[in-house]
Amino acid sequence: MTDLWAEVPSPMKSEFRKAFCEYAVKNYEKCGRYLSSYVPAAPAGSMPCEDYFSCMGSSETVPSGTDFSGGPPSDLPLNILAMSYGEYSSRLFSEKFLDTGIYMDPVPAGFFPEVIVIDTKRLGNRRLPDSYEDLADEIYRGEICLIGSPDIPDPIISLYIYRSLGERALISFIENINSFSTPSKTLRHIGRSSNCYGSIFIMPVMFAIAAAQSNGAVIAECKDGLAAEPLLLLQRDPDQLHGSERIMEMKNHSGAFGIYDISAGSVSASNSCIKSFIYSKIYADILSAHCFIPPEDAGRVSPVSRDKLICDDLDTVWKMHRIYQHIQK
Repeated sequence: MTDLWAEVPSPMKSEFRKAFCEYAVKNYEKCGRYLSSYVPAAPAGSMPCEDYFSCMGSSETVPSGTDFSGGPPSDLPLNILAMSYGEYSSRLFSEKFLDTGIYMDPVPAGFFPEVIVIDTKRLGNRRLPDSYEDLADEIYRGEICLIGSPDIPDPIISLYIYRSLGERALISFIENINSFSTPSKTLRHIGRSSNCYGSIFIMPVMFAIAAAQSNGAVIAECKDGLAAEPLLLLQRDPDQLHGSERIMEMKNHSGAFGIYDISAGSVSASNSCIKSFIYSKIYADILSAHCFIPPEDAGRVSPVSRDKLICDDLDTVWKMHRIYQHIQK
């Protein structure tokens, strides 16, 4: 049984592994309990089948509505740390693992913000947007560059506008999109005559800081806080354990293994240790180094991005995809 399954963004995977291993050693020296972890190596979207959470428990995906009265799959980790707009936002995940009480409600363990970068030379005399909602204004028609593609658009700002203003505003925002591209491609064109992408770019903070070095490029100060994708912590519920559950875990730091009955006490201890790591300085430093916002700084994030930690219906996201595809044709 894994104490922590961490599906973190690729740039921080190696640092995260190292930091957690150091924390696990200190925890073992302090209380004699070794903490195990698994960080999938492949980026989300290109992981092998067995690294997708919905495939755990058997060689086949556990179907919606499965009765876990005899005990949930034995390979479920005790704690999950993951970005929210992946498989964890699906109705299937909620039905299988949240509605059944196997995992407690998720809590934010950090936030991944995206900001507005403006090429003022191309924007001309039009007013600078100072909120994400402004991006639905038709004065920016054909001026927005978004990460992704019409088939798989970056969802952060789209969901923000949809939750704030509704479907009509979302459609207007989509109609304002001129292109889809990655910041690594657009950075060298912002503020230059070669810029054919648009005058308004949505990108992660780390790229926005680099873009702002270009002549004529500015980062918009959004007055209501940052739009962000939550990094979620989900923990097994000690009160929902089944007597038949048994796990294989590390017995000591030398790597010896043994089979043990899982108990509410062992789950509570694991949960407590993982939560301590999430609120540690070393974890906060890793997030900050990659322009994430640590959980204790959640006040910098817009309430719209904090209110719904997991999309309560993935149909919302697919509905947006269909709108993108229709309008962009």
